[in-house]
Amino acid sequence: MDQIEQQLLIDILNSITRPILYKYGKQELQIEIESTSTKEDIIGVILDDVAKNKTHKEHLYNFVNKVQEWGRQHIFLFRSLPEIRADFKKLNFESLQKILIKEEIDLRLNESRPLFMPGKNGFELFKVTLDEGKRLSLIWAERRVFYSRYEGEDYIDKDSGLEYRAWKSHQSRGILIFDWNLLTGQMMVRVSQAENKSTYDNGRRHVLQSIESILKIPAKSWSKLDIRKCIANIKDSGEVSTKKFNQETQSGGKQSLQSRDKKHGIEVDRELLDASKAMKNKYASTYGNFFWKVDDDEGLEKEVHTTIDSKSNSLLVYGIQTEDRVRYILGRIIHHTR
Repeated sequence: MDQIEQQLLIDILNSITRPILYKYGKQELQIEIESTSTKEDIIGVILDDVAKNKTHKEHLYNFVNKVQEWGRQHIFLFRSLPEIRADFKKLNFESLQKILIKEEIDLRLNESRPLFMPGKNGFELFKVTLDEGKRLSLIWAERRVFYSRYEGEDYIDKDSGLEYRAWKSHQSRGILIFDWNLLTGQMMVRVSQAENKSTYDNGRRHVLQSIESILKIPAKSWSKLDIRKCIANIKDSGEVSTKKFNQETQSGGKQSLQSRDKKHGIEVDRELLDASKAMKNKYASTYGNFFWKVDDDEGLEKEVHTTIDSKSNSLLVYGIQTEDRVRYILGRIIHHTR
């Protein structure tokens, strides 16, 4: 691992929460980490371990890529026109390569690097996958900057009385994914590790503009999936525990229902539940904070926290998830939108 690659890895690990890093080191790599260790100490122990163990190094790269691709993410759902989808269902890998070459996109070098980071701030396409006739995915990396506190370097100027607080800048990587199901026409834009609204708005905009530029698919070929329709249906489905639920009238009146604490949903409060059902057909649902319940029969082996916001028309998935979990949740949302 060269110095540049190591610094990139350190910066990406710094963007992951301490509990996740601690659990990964203890359970996955099975290395000794003190429970009182700081995030910086944990990263140091992990890097020392992978420097000696090639298998652990590959495992770490896979872990980092998984966290970035399936960790906390905003998801925007769309549908494609049937005639556009029909053309791309015929696409094979050779034809796809010709499209990329025509656009002067060469991914061979990028795909050979276990951790890809653009050379400058912004987005760069680094991976394209095609399951012929079934699914097409394009993945971009984004160079981002974030800051962490260095409290030990804080100081007070005795002469002026001014207090100086120390921060250190880190380079981090965001992931954008265009995922198109060629069988159903469902398309999603996934923006991982988005810090704020500007981050995921810029990510979504970049993906849609890039698809139009690279694949020559005009923006009018996609229609947003109106997820307002699913919020009330999901709340009443029995599949989730609802922590918060917002509704709004056509004239702008608003109603918000919130559970009494983090351990219980509004469904255990009979008065709240009755109130929400009474207004279901009079109000438009605008926001839902849901915890999807474990359902071993359907393949959901772990509770998943999501929020659905009709204002941004997006789904936010929290925590590190697997692809199967995320696709399961998306399937249920699409089902309840019908």
